[in-house]
Amino acid sequence: MPGDQNREDCVKEVLNHSKNLFIAKGFNVVIDSTAYLDSLRNGLLSTGLPEKAPISPKKYLIWIKASEECLTKRNLARGRTRDTISKWHGQWQNPSANDNYTLLEFENNSLQDLERIYKKLDNLFENKNPH
Repeated sequence: MPGDQNREDCVKEVLNHSKNLFIAKGFNVVIDSTAYLDSLRNGLLSTGLPEKAPISPKKYLIWIKASEECLTKRNLARGRTRDTISKWHGQWQNPSANDNYTLLEFENNSLQDLERIYKKLDNLFENKNPH
């Protein structure tokens, strides 16, 4: 659709500006995203802060994975078509190793897995200021 790229660029700009503003003020920032390309993830994880900024935030990429069977079942239940699901799988890029963030990887194929993930993340970030 015409204008979709402009809207996407505008959303990215507003998101990055807000993220950088909160980080500069000393707040923790969490972005929940299903970015399927490494370039999109890296953009979300960049801060735009000067290299010698007084704040050097820690960055975590939390990758919550599910089996293809489980993902397909969940997406069909949400009303997505098999074509949409196939296109998504065809474009997906696994996160690559990167010195700019710590990769935390979890399996999520059941409600029990999800509860375990929440507990681990809660324990990891409990009363911790990541920067």
